[in-house]
Amino acid sequence: MPERKIVTLTTDFGLRDHYVASLKGTMLAINPALDIVDAVHDIAGMDVLEAAFILCGFYRSFPKGTVHLAVVDPGVGGARRPILVESKDYYFVGPDNGIFSYIYRDENPQRVIHLTASQHFAAAVSDTFHGRDIFGPVAAHLLDGLDPRWLGPAIDDFVRLPLPEPKAGAAAIAGQVVHVDRFGNLVTNIGAGLLAAAAGRKLRVRAGAAVIEGLAHGYDGAAPGAALALIGSVGTLEVSVNRGSAAAALKLARGAAVTIEIIT
Repeated sequence: MPERKIVTLTTDFGLRDHYVASLKGTMLAINPALDIVDAVHDIAGMDVLEAAFILCGFYRSFPKGTVHLAVVDPGVGGARRPILVESKDYYFVGPDNGIFSYIYRDENPQRVIHLTASQHFAAAVSDTFHGRDIFGPVAAHLLDGLDPRWLGPAIDDFVRLPLPEPKAGAAAIAGQVVHVDRFGNLVTNIGAGLLAAAAGRKLRVRAGAAVIEGLAHGYDGAAPGAALALIGSVGTLEVSVNRGSAAAALKLARGAAVTIEIIT
């Protein structure tokens, strides 16, 4: 079976305008063999940090060699650079605005390239749609065998957004909500690994007005309408409400403090 040429798309474009179709059409005109996967197109408008987190949640699920194209680009047409991030197993294409901050943390990139080789862009590059005119063509050419080194110089001053890190002590772990999913689950930055030292001990989770005893093993681990805490699919602590929205019920959003108390 021929090797699949997969490119994923993560954008804030939505689906009611021409943007996604134009991006796909431009890529397919260059490389008709592409397998284009719509990852997410409803990132909150211009929310680079949300896009960074969402991308981190799924990129490893794809085969080695996948190109992950991410475009949430409030600075399009300005001073920010277009870049290619090359890790051991994947490529990431998008703006140098911090959208790959979690990738830098987790992947230890081999190279970050400032995209300057305009012969591999669209014939005409608009000031407002670099997704279609720069990032899409670069992704298509990469999956057609183009050596990344022909795309521009390597850089080491790429933009990293400050990512909130949990603080672990002997009696408590302090973290915060880093994402609210469409179900209202409060996804935190407290990784399951931080709880290893507390194995077998009683835990209490505090999030806003909620005080939750212990961790559940599923979203039905509390009575309907009650709050619960569990380790979610990305391997971090989540605060949820069975058959409801924790964000709405607890009136919490991204940045809210969440604490795990280690009782005994």
